[in-house]
Amino acid sequence: GAVFDYTASDTAGGVETVDFADADGVQVAIDGFRVQSTEVSIAKIYDVIDDGLGGTLAIPGALVEYVVTVGNASTTTGATNVVVTDTLAAELEFEVDGMGGTDDMTYEINGGGAIGCSEAAADGDICERNEQILTFTIGDLNASDTYVFTWRVRIADPDPTPPAP
Repeated sequence: GAVFDYTASDTAGGVETVDFADADGVQVAIDGFRVQSTEVSIAKIYDVIDDGLGGTLAIPGALVEYVVTVGNASTTTGATNVVVTDTLAAELEFEVDGMGGTDDMTYEINGGGAIGCSEAAADGDICERNEQILTFTIGDLNASDTYVFTWRVRIADPDPTPPAP
């Protein structure tokens, strides 16, 4: 039943702040929040480039290309400290120098053209491979950014020793 005295102010973000105070020594503050979040998505596809027999079957010896796309559909909010890892199946052999030249992988940002990326951890780029684990350290994934990572593997022969005659 007490009479409230209050003041209202509009903050820079458009959220109204209202402070109440009355003579009984009780103060209440009511505020609002604008929540912004990223819309990060990850998609992984593969394509058999050559099965060694002139076709595109996923058989032992076939060359397979993987593509991982990491995107942020948010138009206002970025993500920080983004790291993507992918573990290759045991029957896949990483194709060293598989992308031509001296690069083992490539990546591109927002369709800007492929950038060579080496699997070596100490070379300072954003790609790394440790045994069967691939790590892509993006860092800041800004609003509307898209990264595309590409690499190749071979499907291992489960028993490469031919039978004795």
